[in-house]
Amino acid sequence: MSIIFHEGSKTFHLFNEEISYIICVLSNGHIGNLYFGKKIHDREDFSYLIESKQRPMTACVYEGNRKYSLEHLKLEYPVYGTSDYRNPAVEILQENGSRISEFKYISHEITDGKPELAGLPARSARFINEGIAPVHLLNAMSLSLDLPDSDYVWMQFSGVWARERHIIERKLEQGIQAVDRIEFIVNRLLPSDYHGRGIDYCIILLYIKAP
Repeated sequence: MSIIFHEGSKTFHLFNEEISYIICVLSNGHIGNLYFGKKIHDREDFSYLIESKQRPMTACVYEGNRKYSLEHLKLEYPVYGTSDYRNPAVEILQENGSRISEFKYISHEITDGKPELAGLPARSARFINEGIAPVHLLNAMSLSLDLPDSDYVWMQFSGVWARERHIIERKLEQGIQAVDRIEFIVNRLLPSDYHGRGIDYCIILLYIKAP
């Protein structure tokens, strides 16, 4: 997979022959997810994909800007207590009892190839406490993926080892849907008219037990 970084717009475009994955540094320093889908042509600025408009009953914490709300932005790795009321990807308990965090972009490095992570799959998140006070990491998700509003079907392959491909489909509704199994499971999200049309998203969560 190739990576193009546009310094002027602070945009990262990850792509291969089939897909594009585009993120950027938002004006508040958070990382926003702009696009994930069929490969598209690269450009200097994809900021037109940022959803910014005034909505009623919305928490706007940035003074003078009633159109900028984290509640309605697609965030790459959302945190707890930032006016985004969806489930966070990470939740940290501080020594004073606060669970509010705010992670902002500082710098990045693009390497030739994926750094090897001993005993871990392709994607990971690392948390380093460089402060003087201890913190308690309450939750840390492997992935947070905000998708555009659509009529999705959740397909999962359940079963047991060597007999995983028991297909279960359900329509995604508002609220929390979950799969809780010890065995290996592949999940897919598909548009409801996915038979011969649309894009499907396949997510594999693979955890390797340390020896």
